Amino acid sequence: MGIDAILALAGLVIPPVYDFVKKKFIKTENDSPERTLGILADTKPEVMPQYVEALAKWTDSKTKWFNRDVIEGKISMGVANWRASIRPALVTAAIIHWTISILWNMPIESSVKASEILLVSEWCGERLIMK
Repeated sequence: MGIDAILALAGLVIPPVYDFVKKKFIKTENDSPERTLGILADTKPEVMPQYVEALAKWTDSKTKWFNRDVIEGKISMGVANWRASIRPALVTAAIIHWTISILWNMPIESSVKASEILLVSEWCGERLIMK
């Protein structure tokens, strides 16, 4: 029971702590395409057209990769629903599994129980992060 409580607390506390540390102590990069364009405009304006063209191609390739399962400009509802339902379905399945094991007095294997505890507590911990 002690390891279960430790796992639950770890899953609940780690996401907000990680988010806090990332925001407070890890500096974000100050480089951006707009800043690079500003520097190029001051130092080498003759290479700006090539930079803008390369940046447009790079952005287009990232967009195509991200939207690789998009058909005719719209993501299919099946894909959108599947993406949105994976974690809630797993959390619900874990809670149902616990309920069944308690009601019918069936022990759960410790590794499965630990995985389910981490899954549920980590999901709840992410809900604590204020965006």
